[in-house]
Amino acid sequence: MEHWGERFEHSYANLCVLQFLAREGCRAVMAEKGTRVFLLQAGETQPLLQMCGAMFSAFPFGCPSCTVSYTGMQYPLKEYPLRSDFPLGVSNRIVTETASVTVHTGEMLGVLYQPRADL
Repeated sequence: MEHWGERFEHSYANLCVLQFLAREGCRAVMAEKGTRVFLLQAGETQPLLQMCGAMFSAFPFGCPSCTVSYTGMQYPLKEYPLRSDFPLGVSNRIVTETASVTVHTGEMLGVLYQPRADL
């Protein structure tokens, strides 16, 4: 997507489209100005290649919690529950060229931020 929406409700609706596509078995990414947003479901892993220095945030989406594991990040996690009422998954720095996030339970909205022209 080139533009997420001028108004917040449009942005939220686009996030819901990501969820719909994921539940239909599709992989989709919203991208704009150094930011990528994607949704992962339980059992899915997303490699984060050549992203050293980027910031990664993870949030449960459409559920009260999700259990995730991170590799290659400043604060690695192993099957850790993230809750929607306490945003502990915000702003983790990727510290290796090969990182990944795995969702064990629930659905996770992932946000990658790297202010570079090639993102």
